[in-house]
Amino acid sequence: MRRSLPRCLLAVLVAYLAGCGESPNRPSVVTDRPVSPPKSSARYIQVPWDISLFFNIPGGAVVADATTAATSGNAAAGDNLTGTYSNTNGFGGTISGVLTGSLDSGNFDGTLSTVTSSGCVAERRYSGPLTSAALNWSPGSQVNDCGGTSPLTVAVQAAAAPPTTQPPCSYSASVTATSFPAAGGTGTANVTAGTGCTWFANPTASFVTVSAGQGSGNGSVQFTVAANPSTSARTATLVIAGQSFTITQAGAPAPACTYVLNATGRTFEAAGGSGGVDMRAPAGCAWTAQSNAPWLTITGGAAGNGNGTISFAVAANPDPSQRIGSISAAGNIFTVTQAGVACSYTVESISATEFPNQGGTATATVTTQASCGWGSLSNVPWITTTGGGTGSGTLTITVAPNQDPATRSGVLNIAGRPFTITQAAACAFTVTPTVSSFGEAGGSANALVLTTNETCTWTAASNAPWITLTGTTSGTGTGSVPFAVARNTGAARSGTMTIATRTVTISQAAASVGTVSGTVTAAPSTPISGATVTIAGLSATTGEGGTYTLANVPIGSHTFQVTAPNYIAGTGSVAVTFTTTLNVTLNPAAPVVTMTFTPNPVFPNPADLHCGQPVDQFCWTYGSTIRDTAGATLTVTAWEINLYDQAGGLYQHNAYTQADFARFYNGATTVPANGAATGGAVIWFNSPSGGTVEIIVQGTDIAGRSYRFVSSPRLAANPAPIPLAPPPPGAKATSSPPPRPVGGR
Repeated sequence: MRRSLPRCLLAVLVAYLAGCGESPNRPSVVTDRPVSPPKSSARYIQVPWDISLFFNIPGGAVVADATTAATSGNAAAGDNLTGTYSNTNGFGGTISGVLTGSLDSGNFDGTLSTVTSSGCVAERRYSGPLTSAALNWSPGSQVNDCGGTSPLTVAVQAAAAPPTTQPPCSYSASVTATSFPAAGGTGTANVTAGTGCTWFANPTASFVTVSAGQGSGNGSVQFTVAANPSTSARTATLVIAGQSFTITQAGAPAPACTYVLNATGRTFEAAGGSGGVDMRAPAGCAWTAQSNAPWLTITGGAAGNGNGTISFAVAANPDPSQRIGSISAAGNIFTVTQAGVACSYTVESISATEFPNQGGTATATVTTQASCGWGSLSNVPWITTTGGGTGSGTLTITVAPNQDPATRSGVLNIAGRPFTITQAAACAFTVTPTVSSFGEAGGSANALVLTTNETCTWTAASNAPWITLTGTTSGTGTGSVPFAVARNTGAARSGTMTIATRTVTISQAAASVGTVSGTVTAAPSTPISGATVTIAGLSATTGEGGTYTLANVPIGSHTFQVTAPNYIAGTGSVAVTFTTTLNVTLNPAAPVVTMTFTPNPVFPNPADLHCGQPVDQFCWTYGSTIRDTAGATLTVTAWEINLYDQAGGLYQHNAYTQADFARFYNGATTVPANGAATGGAVIWFNSPSGGTVEIIVQGTDIAGRSYRFVSSPRLAANPAPIPLAPPPPGAKATSSPPPRPVGGR
């Protein structure tokens, strides 16, 4: 069912949108154009919604191609209302909202939006009633006010228009060109519109201008695109009769860059300084500047665009040489030349300009700048120097000895300053004697120094270790030098002394005696201490390591003898030279032991026949000596005392230890080489007729060899030469063996 509505609405007020007082050049945006041709009825609805006339009067707003989500039937509450709008002043945008009620009597709640000249999309909420006769929408919150530039600021009101209002106008537009070169150009916009239909021409950028801002009915407008001064492309929008055309323009070609410095160089003193040079270049032409020297520093304008100034600083030049640096900028070279520092020299007085005839050294100090060089030059060969170079320093001056009897002088130039050096005449010396001879024993003597110049100094030195200066070693004028010659222990020799630059030769006879040294050992290699080495009537005793030294042995062939306790003497022949080594190995001697008894025979003591034993025991007391006759010590390990009766039968055998031996022989445990162990014992027989006694000694020598010695002849224990007293009454003889011999006599 189609409902016929009033044919048009009169726009009463759209503040910023209203028609009459607005500039026709204000930008407008229309995203859709009205349906053409216009509908015959003022307001009608199709399915889906096709609202070709919503606000349709000259100067009002038109919403074109608005639709809802409805699929059939009339518009109903809750339908979405969308579309575009524009007014006769060229302002336009989009509308979107929800309808509450009907198109004849309802409410609208939605938003209006538009695009500003800067390209920002401004948007604001609107709401209000909608009837067949009028609408009154109030502005709500700003969705986007584009930084305060949004034109959507006040209410939108509309009322019914007279039914005689003409149907809406339709427009079509075209342009002859939309793309332009950087130089710009012109184009034509052609508009097709109904009679009386007003339209507008609005560019969105200032570089596009139009010949007329509006027209009516069919017509055209000329538009001009200005030249683009920038190298970047640019665009603008040209709105003609509600239609938008995008105008594009190419960027200007890059300018031809030329670079020129306003100067080619500058000269500075050694102290340095600062300066600058100007770069001349078109705008947009970039450049950089670099220095090729560390002492030339760019302090400003290292990079620029177009005209600019390059500032620089020149450091002080410490070198006496001129130096040149440069600044390069965009193919231009700016040369900086700097003078070198002026060198100055100060020569301190040299430490000596007068020298003795012996010569000597002196020093001179030169003060100058660090980079300034200097040296020295002598006009005579006997003045030489070491030193010189760059910066302050010290020069060492050497004057050679003067061998000429006349005074001499020379000139030494130091860092450009001359100094006169003088030297005394040479000294003439005589030394006596110049040759001297000594026997092997050496001795002492004096060398006399004579000179014609008592101011001349001299020194003396020995060139041989066996010639010793025993007194002064230096002097002035005449003097003497005492010296000593050591005993010669070798071949004939010769040495020298240097006295007052003269040579004195000393000769000495060869030695007539030599030294014999060596080691005495026991086979295989054990050192023997205490051995006596005898050669040519001279003797020496070996020490702990078996070593000895025998001095002053006459040179020649001699017989030697080496003796040591417990060893067989060694003998032989030795050829003695200045230094002779004689090593001797001795073999251990074998001990030879003899044993004697004192007295022999021995008799009992008539006053003490029993020595404290029973009356059937008779005692004999004796002394004995055990002696070595071979010069070898016997260490006792065991010994025995055997008693034999008158018939020669073994009566009693007694075995003892080394400790027992010591008890019987006064603490001795050895029979010393060429010595004796003495002691005694008390023995008992059970018969007054006695018998004989035998002693056996066993032991080892220094080499550990074992020996066994038996006494011979035996000790005879004889009866008493006086009658023996009979045993006391009641005493009986016993067959028990007599007591063991008792020592410690």
